Amino acid sequence: MKKNLTLLFIIPFISFGQLKLSKIMQGDDFVGHLPKDIKWDVSGRKVCYDQKVDGEFVTFCYDYKSKLIDSLVEDLIVFDRNQSLFNRQFQIIDNELSYWDKTKNTKHVLFSSEQRLSNLQRGADKNHIYFQLGDDLFEWCLGEQSKLKQITNFTNKPNSKKQNMEGYLFDQQKELFEYFSKKDAADTHDEDGLKPIYTGDGDVISLMVHP
Repeated sequence: MKKNLTLLFIIPFISFGQLKLSKIMQGDDFVGHLPKDIKWDVSGRKVCYDQKVDGEFVTFCYDYKSKLIDSLVEDLIVFDRNQSLFNRQFQIIDNELSYWDKTKNTKHVLFSSEQRLSNLQRGADKNHIYFQLGDDLFEWCLGEQSKLKQITNFTNKPNSKKQNMEGYLFDQQKELFEYFSKKDAADTHDEDGLKPIYTGDGDVISLMVHP
């Protein structure tokens, strides 16, 4: 018995002694990389994480029901804790505004734009969302009667009488309103004139809606 115990203690030291210092110095590249950026997907069925494979990070998803691990093929919709109390989770991915219906586990695309879509915010009401299209902030009510309202009108061009007479809609806003014109007549958008605000060069980002 004592002889067997002695052998068990000696074997690990022999194995460790066979490792080359160059291998040990590789660190995680030798022993393996731990998962990073672990998060739930919006359906609540998968745990997703990033892991380094052949020098590049790959996103994997573990489905706890099927017990399978697959590399991510399509865009991942990450669970948003700030929207946990809502039945619909809204998100902007690659200039596409969409929402995930948590009760039906389905994705619904609302609007795609060639302009920059960003800064998605939820209102106190479950049917109200706010977002930026280009530099400007919009409010979208998604109740029984869908309604869009532009809140700001920033421009990097000095104000002129001609601009004021032509109205406040610029190319990126027209794109969104053209989308609404193709929808049902019940859907409306607010075109009340907004006074242009000159911002100079640069972009306006991270506008916040005060409750």
